[in-house]
Amino acid sequence: MNDSPPKKKTKQRSYSVREKLDAVRRMQEVRMEVVATG
Repeated sequence: MNDSPPKKKTKQRSYSVREKLDAVRRMQEVRMEVVATG
């Protein structure tokens, strides 16, 4: 994970989209775990 500032807007956009997808995946996994345990 590089904290260096993005030089290209496209790179930043793709990174943000990837981050959002990862966040959604984590949310779904957490929900599944909660449903399975609860």
